[in-house]
Amino acid sequence: MAEQIVVGYDGSENSDRALDWAIREAGGLGGELKVVVSMGRPVAVDPSLYGPFLEAIEQETDRVAGAAVARAREAGVAAAGALERGDAAGVLVHGSDSAAALVLGRRGRRGVRGRLGSVSAAVSAHASCPVVVVPERWDPRARAARGAGPFAGRVVVGVDRLG
Repeated sequence: MAEQIVVGYDGSENSDRALDWAIREAGGLGGELKVVVSMGRPVAVDPSLYGPFLEAIEQETDRVAGAAVARAREAGVAAAGALERGDAAGVLVHGSDSAAALVLGRRGRRGVRGRLGSVSAAVSAHASCPVVVVPERWDPRARAARGAGPFAGRVVVGVDRLG
């Protein structure tokens, strides 16, 4: 079975960078890409009150996932979309159970959580596989133009001793 890279995607600029990174990684591994889009938490209210709104959210979510899958396939990477109900962090942590790696973009919001968004922080802390949080400034074209430097091929890793 091919390695599966899971990418959290919402159509934002940060998730576009994460998608690009995940496409490159899956392509390099000859693996599959699973694009996960969360529609948010289920609503427990009378469907007559939110039916058309929920339908619009589902249609937009499907469109966003479809565009991401199409981008991956155009790059020659096998890809599938997964529309999930639930909070983004929980959905991604659950999706990490069968993934070789989980990729998401940094949200870019500054605040209580500091340099990572709340979803990236939660997923990084609880995922069952390696997590890649792609920084806002990541640009593969700029890296290729820079060429090899003293840090070429090096990776910075944070490790927390388990149990």
